Formats: sequence, C-alpha cells, structure tokens
Amino acid sequence: MADNELTIKINDFEGPLDLLLHLIRVSEVSIYDIPIVDITSQYMTYLNQMEANQLDVAGEYFVMAATLMKIKARTLLPSRVEPEAAEVEVEDPRDDLVNQLIEYKKYKEAAEKLREYEAVRQQQFTRSESELPADADTMKLAPGLTTTDLQKALLKLLSKRTEANEVQQIHADRYTVEEQMKFVMSVLTPSSGPMYFEDLFVDHRQVGELVATFLSILELAKHRDLRIDQRYQFDAIKLVYNNNKQLEEAAL
Repeated sequence: MADNELTIKINDFEGPLDLLLHLIRVSEVSIYDIPIVDITSQYMTYLNQMEANQLDVAGEYFVMAATLMKIKARTLLPSRVEPEAAEVEVEDPRDDLVNQLIEYKKYKEAAEKLREYEAVRQQQFTRSESELPADADTMKLAPGLTTTDLQKALLKLLSKRTEANEVQQIHADRYTVEEQMKFVMSVLTPSSGPMYFEDLFVDHRQVGELVATFLSILELAKHRDLRIDQRYQFDAIKLVYNNNKQLEEAAL
C-alpha cells in the first residue's frame, strides 16, 4: 500500500471493526479468508499514522491491534498436531474475528437501509404533497416513532446475541428478505392481533436471520402490509397487521 493512500481520519470510522472492513474491502479479499498478515500490517500502518499526526486514538483501536497481533502470531506458529489427531479439524485463529466482522457488517448494512428510509421520510416532511410522486414508497410509523428508534431496537437485539456469547458457525448467508417477509406475514395475520417487535426474534439463532427479518419488517411497512406502532415514548414497539391497506392505497 503506497504512502499516498494513507490519508484517513479517525472520524471516518465508527470503530476498529469499521476500519478492518475498510481494509478488507480495499484489499479486495474475502471476509471469510482474511490474509491476517497483510491486514495486520495495514492496520498497524494506519494506527501509526494516526499517532504520528497526533490524533486522539480511542483505546479500542489498540485492543484490536493487540488482537490482530495475537492472531497473526498463532497463524505463523507451526502446528503441533499429533499424527493420530491429524484428521481432527483444527480451529482457525481467525474464526472469532471473522464472526465479529460478519455481525458488524450485517448491522451496518441494516443501519444504512434505515438511513435510506429516513431520507425518504424527511423528503416527505419537507416537501409539499404535490411535489411527492403519487407512487412514492414511504414507511408507515406511529406518531413520535422514528427510524432511529428502530435502529436502537435492532442494536438491542444484536447486543443480546453478543451477551449470550452464542457459538455460531461461519457460513454463507442462507436467509433472504423475501423469505423472511413471508415468515413475518405467516405469524402476523388479521386474527393474530398485535405482536411485540422482540417476540418475532425469539427463535432466531443466526445474525443473518435476525437482520433479514428486520429488513423484511421495514419492507412490509413500506408496502403497508403492517404498521409499526408505539403507544408512548420508550414503550415496547408493536407490529400490527394492516387491515386498511387497500383503503390507504386507493386514497393515494
């Protein structure tokens, strides 16, 4: 990596995982097969540059640096597997880091989707009705409820998964938004009544499934299949089957 490419600001990143994702993207390598020696070298170069420029670097960046150095050392050390245990699968020292990056990447993508919806809602608020396309897709939220509230709800769910310290296998994404839309509408029916937001995720074990379901809720709300309600500020968020979808669409 050339020196003239090392032009970053610490404020450009939300944390060490964000910086690592940037390095992986720039290096055009797979998140599932991180070249730990190269990525560690690039990360340390960035960190040294920040310090040289007298930037205030948060402690979490140094914690990640130590983690990378530890993984690098374990990767470079010769394997001491006994002959009789040769067929036993040896744990990859990168696995934990890869899982963290995958979870963070999915949350970041979901947060970006929320920002897109927020931009549409702000456009709807700042423009007169006549300036909006008649077929514009907007998400129906209860008064006082914002996409920021939904983002916090998603972060809370992801935090619970982290605190539970559930072991997850690394695998390609198996859940799609379209499939999860069908799942949501199979449990949220005209006769089921309102459903608490968190209850929908009780049986979700994989982060990919959780995020896909979350995005499916946003899509269903945008298409007026359901409403996202909150009676009072800080109350639990509820999902409600929209019995008035046809009337609302006819009024557009």
